[in-house]
Amino acid sequence: MSASSNIYFEPTIDNKNGQYRLSVPQAGIYYYILPSVHSSAYKNFVRCNPFIMYRRCLQKASGLKTKECSRIAQESWEYASEQLKNFFKEYTNEVFSNKSKVYRIVTNNKRKPKRKAAKRLTIDQEVHTQQHLESQVTYEIHLMTHQR
Repeated sequence: MSASSNIYFEPTIDNKNGQYRLSVPQAGIYYYILPSVHSSAYKNFVRCNPFIMYRRCLQKASGLKTKECSRIAQESWEYASEQLKNFFKEYTNEVFSNKSKVYRIVTNNKRKPKRKAAKRLTIDQEVHTQQHLESQVTYEIHLMTHQR
């Protein structure tokens, strides 16, 4: 039977020797052993809901491409028992309760444009400019008076 069969069988979860096993006949998965909630497979997980956890386990077990796996996960989740859905709810909660709290640091990369400060002259510069202008005016007056 191919993974894209239209015959739907309810996915199941069971426990053998303390290990949870997932079976999803629609995807050709039987007795896939789920990783421990302490597994390093979950070290990069920040957030997740029960369906996403189910889909992730299904993809790991099947090796299917994401699109095909997502379709099968969605269809099989619709046929899943409340027991299986509750199991994945608890499993997901345990995965995250065993992790250290992760805080994400957000930096504001949008900087406000700095106002260009109006160029202001220091007192020394003002005095120098005033003296320069006065001497220039005096020189021009002197030239005008001597050219007559």
